[in-house]
Amino acid sequence: MKILLTVLLLSPLAFAEEIDWSKYKTEADLNELSEEQLNTMPMSVLSRLMADDGMPSGALDYISLIALSRLGYFPETNPRIITEKVKSFQETIGSNPTGKLTMGDFNKLSECFVKFGESKVVPFSGSSVSIYDNWASAGASIVLDDGNDTYLEETDSAFPITKSEIRCDKQDGICRVFVADIKVPGFGDANDTYYLSTNIEIWEIDSWGSDKIVATQGSSCRTTTMTMNSTTNEIVQTTTNASKEGCNVLGTELPKLKRPMIARSIDSMTYARGYWKARNDKTSEMCVSESIQEDAKKIMGQTD
Repeated sequence: MKILLTVLLLSPLAFAEEIDWSKYKTEADLNELSEEQLNTMPMSVLSRLMADDGMPSGALDYISLIALSRLGYFPETNPRIITEKVKSFQETIGSNPTGKLTMGDFNKLSECFVKFGESKVVPFSGSSVSIYDNWASAGASIVLDDGNDTYLEETDSAFPITKSEIRCDKQDGICRVFVADIKVPGFGDANDTYYLSTNIEIWEIDSWGSDKIVATQGSSCRTTTMTMNSTTNEIVQTTTNASKEGCNVLGTELPKLKRPMIARSIDSMTYARGYWKARNDKTSEMCVSESIQEDAKKIMGQTD
């Protein structure tokens, strides 16, 4: 039954035809249903099936009420008020406002619960470039520049929580870039696990000036040029096509770039805080009714 609950929590929110749930007596009976059909299953049915594994009666209802309370829907125990607040939550997420949670509603509620309590990881602040006669160093978050200050867009970096440390040696003719990225669960995912990814990139130095270093890194597919400027305190990475057509990298087809792809250095803490604010705003819009958001603003002394 633990496997069943995990699958249900990860399945997408959807609607399906009316189903006679009374005929489903065991977990095995559910195997004939699609994920879309499982999403419409009333929580009472899941509670009945999980009771066979020893789960106390009403346990899932209790979990649901705790999650809704965390989102600000109510501090009440009155059944009538609870039903109205459940309807409000269902309207907010675009579900059928029946006052009784379906499995799909519970999936979205689980995601909302997790995202409102997620840890906001922020790298150390700072963006610097220092160039000397024989060596250089730099540190910053390097993210894609999509031409706007809007976060959570498809054109934004896949790893917004990132930090790079760069060390260049003139005699060796290379720059080593130590990159640390944190992968945060996306929207539509109730997972609360973050993943740390680290990598060391080797760049070949093309030129070395008193205030500027140019290095390149490339393949038969694409070439990236990195410019480190100590006067402007900037790092810019520009990626262009290395072939006339798209190319295959480890079995994955990469299309030809329509225009150069540019990544720039930014202050790590400033960017991360902007990202988390945008993420929190999107979570509120997705999970919390407008009336609750307005009440929260009044309590915090905020006005539009």
